[in-house]
Amino acid sequence: ISLKSYLLTNLDPGKALGSPVLSFIRRTMALMALGINPYSGTAINYIQKIVDAFDGSQIGEANLVNDDIFALLVLRKAGFDSTDNIVQATTKFILENQKPDGSWAGGVDMTSAAIQALSLVPDIEGVSRSLQDAGAYLKSQQKSDGGFGNPDSTSWAMQAIVALKEDWRDWEKNSQTPGEYLLLLQRQDGSLDSPLPVWSTAFAVPAAHGKTWGMILQDFEKAPLFK
Repeated sequence: ISLKSYLLTNLDPGKALGSPVLSFIRRTMALMALGINPYSGTAINYIQKIVDAFDGSQIGEANLVNDDIFALLVLRKAGFDSTDNIVQATTKFILENQKPDGSWAGGVDMTSAAIQALSLVPDIEGVSRSLQDAGAYLKSQQKSDGGFGNPDSTSWAMQAIVALKEDWRDWEKNSQTPGEYLLLLQRQDGSLDSPLPVWSTAFAVPAAHGKTWGMILQDFEKAPLFK
């Protein structure tokens, strides 16, 4: 059975740790990557599930920012724009949760995700400065081997660099780029040497091709219900 067929017939997105809405967001991202309409492509309107988790100022759990970051990414690809209240409020919440050093959740991974989401709303006040600070934080976290501590974080950072309209090939540390760091970890069978090689290799493929999540997810028109 193909992955697309599975997603069309198995509607249970599973459970995500921390925030229930994250399970629907992750499933929505998978659907959109495969060109399946998240509004009407299955028996569940996944965008409605995300919108229902909006409390007027943020999405999902108030003590978490990761659900807001990924929700913003999905909503922008689902036809919502910077004039929509849910996009404006969620963006504001994300900006308010940025740490003084430019990071989110104190790490490369979530900062890279936030950069990719915020890059889709560049016209909202405060986003441009936020992206500058986040980019500076990522630069400070690059290690002497060119990577960002591990293959997964390195792949996420490479996508963020592209979202910042830069080329990861120009991000050198000791003449080593993030891509060269990943290449050194590649094993003979093509996978990356890591505790979870399938995950790490999957993350590395779009990163090496310079594809952000905003490029990978297909665009869909906003459903009439939300217009």
